[in-house]
Amino acid sequence: MKQDNIYNKMKKQIKKFFKELKNRNTSFFILALCICLISTAVIWKYSNNDKNNEIVKEDDKNSDSVKANEDPYKDYVEKTMEEYQKTLEEQEKKDQSTTLNVLESFDKPMIGSIAREFNINELIYYEAIEEWRTHQGIDIKPDGNLNVYSSYGGVVEKVDTSSVMGVEIVINHGNDIFTVYSCLSSGSVKVGDNVKKGEKIGTLGAIENIEMSEVPHLHYEILVKGENYDPTSYYED
Repeated sequence: MKQDNIYNKMKKQIKKFFKELKNRNTSFFILALCICLISTAVIWKYSNNDKNNEIVKEDDKNSDSVKANEDPYKDYVEKTMEEYQKTLEEQEKKDQSTTLNVLESFDKPMIGSIAREFNINELIYYEAIEEWRTHQGIDIKPDGNLNVYSSYGGVVEKVDTSSVMGVEIVINHGNDIFTVYSCLSSGSVKVGDNVKKGEKIGTLGAIENIEMSEVPHLHYEILVKGENYDPTSYYED
């Protein structure tokens, strides 16, 4: 704005100067010519500055428009998220493979036959507690030997006794895999013990429990990441 005012003022002064020049002598004319050249140079400079300023302003607008429409971190974020998702998928496949290998390596917790199958889709009425529940494991009727063994190596997570489930032992096998042994009459391990696959952890006996069985049996569960798995396929030969 300031440059525009100077430019306009200078043009008016030059016009006025040439009107007065008609009545002047030669020496004055030469002086006037020099002043004219200098003035022209000044005007040209300001004109160029104005154009340059307009170009700069236009470039700034374009630059601001580009900056407003472009996110310099977008590609980086998208690439990072893709790599993260890929890592998660690879880790999930690895975990599934590890889980499958562990489960396929399980030993039977005891020798016997399945008296009640795994069923999480239907409710069963338990008279002892007067409740309807699903059956989240299998019941194994022992074939002579009443000893109960760890299906796989791990750490004893829990040893509990209740009138509902008798002695219950939970073993942590790592990778979010747990086994639960319920309806025992006694346990031979304590919380924090490291147990090996096939190691004795307790004994069955005649007890009153949630299932009101007339004969001793083992209620056996497998949990992976908090979800119950059907132990049948890992129990049967």
